[in-house]
Amino acid sequence: MKKEVTLATLSIIFSGTAHSTQNERPDIIVIIADDMGYSDITPFGGEIPTPNLQAMAENGVRMSQYYTSPMSAPARAMLLTGNTSQQAGIGGMWWYENTIGKEGYELRLTDRVTTMAERFKDAGYNTLMAGKWHLGFTPGSTPKRSGLSSFFRLDGGRRQSL
Repeated sequence: MKKEVTLATLSIIFSGTAHSTQNERPDIIVIIADDMGYSDITPFGGEIPTPNLQAMAENGVRMSQYYTSPMSAPARAMLLTGNTSQQAGIGGMWWYENTIGKEGYELRLTDRVTTMAERFKDAGYNTLMAGKWHLGFTPGSTPKRSGLSSFFRLDGGRRQSL
């Protein structure tokens, strides 16, 4: 059974349908950027000018509490599920002899967790991701199975839509 998860934080993008009335739910954008320091951009005190991100931060909600991993796939798994990377099935990025077949090292998102995209989709949002997936490439671990309505993948210089 999938675990209950609540998480919303800081290159996955979820966009809700735009609405003009105040009583409608907000659009939500989540950005994951590899190799970027917390204070590299202006909304968090950085010197790199990012006026569009600054405007979104001033008019929206900024989340600043998140534990991560030094590797991209485990970090993505943690953000998207609100669980540790091992609970999500992405305990690392490579198979090592001592991890093959071990729970937590399946190298794909497992049914033990629910993704942020699944939660947003269940709430009526359209969910879109652009960028790299790196959360499993077996038939049962595709982006659409993880709650994404659309996915535009940039992988090794190739463009693909799944």
